[in-house]
Amino acid sequence: MSEVVSHPLARPTSDNASFDWRASPSSDPRRTAFANAAEGSSSEVIPAEVLTGAAADEEIENLLDRTRRGKAVAEIHVPFCETRCEGCGCWQNDYRELESSRYADAVVREMRLWSGEHAQSGTPIQALRIGGGNPTALEPVDILRILSNARRILPLANDCEIEFDARVHHFTEEKMEAALAGGVTRFLLPVRSFNTAVRRAAGRVEDAHAVVKTLERLLSYDEASVAIELNYGLPGQSLEVWESDLRTASSMNLDGLTLRAAGEPEFPAEAEKTFRAASDELLASEHALAFELLPGEGWEVRSALGWGRSERERSLYRSLAMGDADRLVFGSGARGRLFGREYLIEPELDKWLGAVYSGRRAVREVTLPKPYWRAAGLVSGRGDWIRLTEAGSFHQFRLAGAVRSYVENMTSELVELPYVSSVRQFPTVPLMAESDWRSAEASLAAAS
Repeated sequence: MSEVVSHPLARPTSDNASFDWRASPSSDPRRTAFANAAEGSSSEVIPAEVLTGAAADEEIENLLDRTRRGKAVAEIHVPFCETRCEGCGCWQNDYRELESSRYADAVVREMRLWSGEHAQSGTPIQALRIGGGNPTALEPVDILRILSNARRILPLANDCEIEFDARVHHFTEEKMEAALAGGVTRFLLPVRSFNTAVRRAAGRVEDAHAVVKTLERLLSYDEASVAIELNYGLPGQSLEVWESDLRTASSMNLDGLTLRAAGEPEFPAEAEKTFRAASDELLASEHALAFELLPGEGWEVRSALGWGRSERERSLYRSLAMGDADRLVFGSGARGRLFGREYLIEPELDKWLGAVYSGRRAVREVTLPKPYWRAAGLVSGRGDWIRLTEAGSFHQFRLAGAVRSYVENMTSELVELPYVSSVRQFPTVPLMAESDWRSAEASLAAAS
């Protein structure tokens, strides 16, 4: 495994691994909405209540005994990587060549272990993601085995989007064809950058030529949507390199494009393990450049992170998972959600394997929702709608978790959640005046 690459500008994404969700009014919210968030945040941020041990077991059993009625997605997590990338907050295990068959078998066992519960057998699952980690670390036969069993065991909708998140490294034709045979309808490749020097600094193995060749081969099948993720703010990635990345992506026949700040944690718990290698000024400039350049290349905004330019591209998993949909998950280290409660599957591989093979649910912890949200300059309104502005999409990770907390606690007006296209609405609380903020927070605490 390669060592983590350091960088002179690298610094923690969050000093205390806990975000302050409040924003301050500013004329340039991309750059300054959260400029003072760290001041006094440790004493004012409300910590989430986390259940472990017997309390977590009891909570998850109660949740599984409830019948789902809303939208739902599922994820199968593969916790192996052959390299650990700079700024990564999700690395769990080095890949071991003989691990593929044992892991695939355990995942299938875990899906069957949960299959008799009301929460798993409720409404149809709209999207299934095979992610990680690195699902392409698995052998072709095990990729197909997991997919075929998932389609038999899980209540997938007839039009379920099946997404496969693939690294370029070792993504052979055999693995592509196994994924397609298993019913994959969307591939997402975290390319990061098309610049070889930037890729190497970020821990990626293949050069830019290999990346393009892999994408061209995958596109040649023409059997599924193909999307890539590009990161801005990578080590050595100037504004000019970022523009070249965007233009290279636009020159290919891709269906989807996800733009994400390097070092931005997908879950607040990952914040202490990530860091950014670029200044806030450069991050904001690169984000703004994408909104200037991409529409002229035929791309349209589909969500806070996602762009598309074909009808084949839906990116349904991310849209629903980062909204208020239930998220059933399987595999060591997976993070799920049921009825507003987040839960973590045991991230230590040997402990997870031991639990699964002994017929026990391997849930390490359950997190109860925490309430509050206030924003300034990051949303726009229209009647009963509020939606993210361009600057809001830049800060969408800060906003998404807080909005989801309200969904479980209060119902008033309609809001368009981060990641969600303009055709979906969810009940939530309206934006509050600052004078009402603390009294509402106290009421919620008393009610719980």
